[in-house]
Order: sequence, then structure tokens, then C-alpha cells
Amino acid sequence: MASTDIQARLRLLRETALSVLLGKEKVPYEPNQFNCLAVDVADLLARRGPASKPSGVSIGGSHAQLPQEDEELLREVLADLQREGILLEGLNSANPRWPFFRLTIRAEEILAKQAAITSVPETVEVAASREEPQRGEGTGSMTEQQSSPKVFVSYSWDDEPHKSWTRDFATRLRTDGVDVTIDQWNVVPGDRLPHFMEQAIRENSYVLIVCTPKYKSKSDNRQGGVGYEGDIMTAEVYAKGNHRKYIPILRSGDWTTAIPSWLSGKYSIDLSATPFSEDQYRDLLATLHNLRDQAPPLGPVPNRAGLSRATPVPIREAVKPFLRTQEKSGGEFEPIKILGVLADEVGEPLNDGTRRSALYAVPFKLSRAPSSEWSDLFIQTWDHPPQYTTSHRPGIARVQGDRIVLTGTTIEEVKTVHRDTLKLVVDTVNTQIAQVVNSRHAAEQAKADLQQKHKENVRRIADDMKFD
Repeated sequence: MASTDIQARLRLLRETALSVLLGKEKVPYEPNQFNCLAVDVADLLARRGPASKPSGVSIGGSHAQLPQEDEELLREVLADLQREGILLEGLNSANPRWPFFRLTIRAEEILAKQAAITSVPETVEVAASREEPQRGEGTGSMTEQQSSPKVFVSYSWDDEPHKSWTRDFATRLRTDGVDVTIDQWNVVPGDRLPHFMEQAIRENSYVLIVCTPKYKSKSDNRQGGVGYEGDIMTAEVYAKGNHRKYIPILRSGDWTTAIPSWLSGKYSIDLSATPFSEDQYRDLLATLHNLRDQAPPLGPVPNRAGLSRATPVPIREAVKPFLRTQEKSGGEFEPIKILGVLADEVGEPLNDGTRRSALYAVPFKLSRAPSSEWSDLFIQTWDHPPQYTTSHRPGIARVQGDRIVLTGTTIEEVKTVHRDTLKLVVDTVNTQIAQVVNSRHAAEQAKADLQQKHKENVRRIADDMKFD
């Protein structure tokens, strides 16, 4: 079959499948599995008549059937829709061999953008068609080629849920403008796996390494595909010194049990929570798109007179903000109180259609700036409070100066869910810190008493000794 005929059939199958998935057509089955979707596509093509029906569509029983070749082309269409971030393939817990499909949250937005791109004036299309790309060049637009970072995701096949998470993570990145390569989309039977791994690592701008305890074990012991990729990556780092190309992503375990030895000490992204931290994900996106905050421009060099008038800051004072602090043990502990919500500093939701984009940060004013000892205990208690509802969100609290900030929430959720938990956590921490302060004060007092007794004993004995 000529390539032009195949392309035409691919376009027809894509348009028909999207009509079914978007609910634009009444279909006999729920199109959440491939066999059901294939029946719905065949039925729709049969209803549209001979002009739109590919040759070979047959009527079997009460439903039409696609020929084998069209079924294979439909599978290619679904794979393309997944790569474009339009379709997700999920796992069926009842029968893992029958995965289901669903549209992503940004499917309609992506399709609308694609429609806008393809509806360019005919003169532009004709001019573009005269300049055929050279063999090996991508087919995307020049803007896409220049602005979209190319990323390879390295991971281990721990289990089916982990593979599914990695695929969904890659899909989310693609919807956010990152050109992702993973084996689930780019490797087919007959491909040479070592060549794929070498090419993916060599030709992509970044490599995201999804770290789990199994990945660490395979990488450190150079086992399987993970071990082979480890050889390639460490060799490239040694030869080129391009450390920033390789970004560890923590998915399970902790950094001591999950990160390969050769990645120890790197600035990493923590996506181990479910759902994962949106702040961490945005940090990753900013890095991939080269949108991280830059240092401000340098000012002029001050003159000698200006330098001579400057009062140097003692080192002890300069480093004080970075040192751990404790509550003072002398006197009675002053409990921390929440004075209220800092309404003028409440964040705004992104509302861009992405997951958790409707959430924002809510800050609370405290009666005073607590010690780092109090702050650490507050965060630990917030993540594991003595009482909480099913709507509680661990991992969203932090202490900054004289305020508590809850990230990833809403003011309505604070009122109905988090307010009571916040009061309980603050009271619990105050009680525990007061006990710690009292115990510390008692220990210091006992030590002081021993020192005083020792001095008195020394003085008494010294007074009794005569050297006449």
C-alpha cells in the first residue's frame, strides 16, 4: 500500500477515534478499552457511508468490524495521541492485560491549539511544502524545535503501578512543553535496546532519573538496562563534565536508599508523595525550560571612601540566621499564638487546567518568630497530627520567620478543614516545647547546683589547709 494511502487512513482513523472519545458521536460501547473503541470506530465509519468507510470494514453480527490492518493503524493513532498528551493509558486492576483509555485533563486545549496551527493560510502551506526537511530532521515546527527541551526518562521496571506512574509523569511533562522520550512510547519489538539507550542519553538535553531502591540496586551493581544506562551516563559525565544534564527524581524510599552512588550529593527533585508536590514539579519545569531565577546585575564597585565608612558585620552576627536555635530555658516558655490570616499575602491560583492548579498558599501571622526547634516539631506534628480528618494535607506546612504558610490549599479549605487541625498542632507543639524547656531548665539548674557545691567544697577544704 502506498504511503499516501496509509497517511490518509491514519488521518481518517484519528478523526473518527477523537469523535468517539470526545463524545461527539453516539456509540454502542463505552470506549474505555481498545476492543470497544475499535467497534465504535468501525460502527461510526459504517454509518457515515461508503465515501468515508475504509475498504475492508465488515458488518459482523450487529456491529461493524475493522480489518486487521486498520486495527494496527488505530493502535498507532492511539500511541500518537498518548505522545501528544491527549490520551492516557491506565491499568485495569481486574485484568492488567486489558488497559483502558481516557482523555487527559488538557486534551481539548491541546486539540484546539493543534487546530489553530493547522488552519494556516494556503500560501504558507504551499511555501512550506517546497522546503522538504532533510533526512533525520524532526517534523515539528521551528518554534517547537527551538523552545521545547528534549528529555529522556530513565527508570526501572519495579512493577506495573510504577511503570504507569512513569508514563503519566512523562505525559504531564509533554503537556507542559517538554519533549519526553521513554521506552514505553519509543521502543517496539525488533528494536535494539542498547542502541536505543545510547541514542536517548546522547541526543537528549536532560536525563531524568526516577530513583527507587530497586533502581539504586541495579545501577550500583550494573544490572540489566539500568546498569547499562549507568555505564553510559557516568562515562559521559567523566568525558564532558555535564553534571547538570542528569537530574535525580525521588519516587520511593529516601535519598540514602534510592539514589545511585554516582548521583549522591546532587540537587534533586522529590516527587515521592502521592499526589506529588506541585512546588517540586514546578522547580523541575523551571529548570528544563531554563526559566529559573537569575542573579540580579552587578552594581558598580564602591569607592574607597564608601568602603572606609562601612561598618563590618561581625561573623557571629552574619551567620546567626543560618544557625539552629532553641527556645530559651531561662524563665517560663512563651507559647506561640496564631494572630490570624495575612489576607494581603494570600496567593492566587494558576487555574491553567493542570492538576492542583486551583490551589494556592495561605500565610498566618504568629505572635513571635519561633525557634527552629519549634518550627521543626511543628512541621513533623502537622504531617502526623494527633487528630485529623480525611481531607488533611500532610506536607503543605512550613514556617517562615514569624508566620506559618500552608501551600497547596484554599482559604475555604482552611476554614472548613485546616483551621481546627492548625490550632491543635500549635497547641500540641507548645505543650511539647514547654516540657522540653522545663526539662532543659531543670537539667541546667541541677548542673549549676553541682558546680556551686563543688566550688563551696573546694573553698572549705582550701580554707582548712594550713601551711605554717
